[in-house]
Amino acid sequence: MKRGKQTDARVDRYLIKQQILKVTAWKGNARLAIFFSGWEPRALEWCNGTPEFEHAIVIKFDAEPGTPEYLNAHNLSDELAKRGVDVKVLNLEDLFNIDKNINLIDAKIREFEIPLLADIFIECTAMPRVYLQRLFYFIFKNTIAARITIGYAAGKHSVSEDINPVLTEGKWRIEPIAPGRASVSGDSKRVLIVLLGIETDRTLDLIREVEPREVRILVPHSAVQPDLDTESRRCANLIAADADLSNTKAFETNPQDLIEALRACLTWGAELGPHDRLSFCGLGPKPLSLIGVLLHLSGREIDVFSRIPGGYIKNPTEASGLYAVYEFIDLCHPLCRLLPPQAF
Repeated sequence: MKRGKQTDARVDRYLIKQQILKVTAWKGNARLAIFFSGWEPRALEWCNGTPEFEHAIVIKFDAEPGTPEYLNAHNLSDELAKRGVDVKVLNLEDLFNIDKNINLIDAKIREFEIPLLADIFIECTAMPRVYLQRLFYFIFKNTIAARITIGYAAGKHSVSEDINPVLTEGKWRIEPIAPGRASVSGDSKRVLIVLLGIETDRTLDLIREVEPREVRILVPHSAVQPDLDTESRRCANLIAADADLSNTKAFETNPQDLIEALRACLTWGAELGPHDRLSFCGLGPKPLSLIGVLLHLSGREIDVFSRIPGGYIKNPTEASGLYAVYEFIDLCHPLCRLLPPQAF
């Protein structure tokens, strides 16, 4: 994936465009933008670009004044207001009450009363992965917008001295993102696609809980993210050596190249028997975790789930200065019948 070059692909009704560029060169636009404040300074990295938005929602969870979450939400709102954006702040009480919170976000979107909402921008740098997946699914499933653009400020990681770095607390639980359509029975098998991250031990525990017969592994590989590179490869080797798993296959991918990873998943899906069951769990680079959701929306027989930790360890990552942008256009949306895709 060359910096600055746009790559396109199509999966059934969805057109995908992606590019990674210096954040100062980014000039996006959308009628509505959604931001999640979080505690990472990278949540404000997009401000170095020159996007144009009409309306925006800043989402924050209950935070005491002076905390990083509180300051990020305040700074986001101020920055958007300075740019002439109509801003609403949505305060959510419980991070882990996901169903209720998605409905509250939907209600906040409707408060703007935007006719013919063609596009929504989601800044996902500080957004928990499960919220990105659920929001993406909700918007397209309910034809709320014809285009979703995802923005992500790539991190600049350093070599970790910890052999097995940890970013979350407590036991992971599995959260379904898209409802399954069938169960595994008889001679059929469950094949699990895992997008690896850096928490190896917890990943192995999750795989054992799903109990797949075979595993397909997306292994992020990046020279600028050595901790991700090292841990994802270590985890892949441990999975391949597991005596309970047969026919394990791995694919190394650029952590920002969603289309490259998507094509690998399509190839694996085409190899399955008619009664086999495919599952997807994204644990690594956040935008790539949308692959399973996209496949489900396009009609594939696939179960999609995410992991919910007991809590998050607040360990901010420095911004690299690069910004990854992904556009997803639903070509069957009513607005696309009125306007050509290039109008979005």
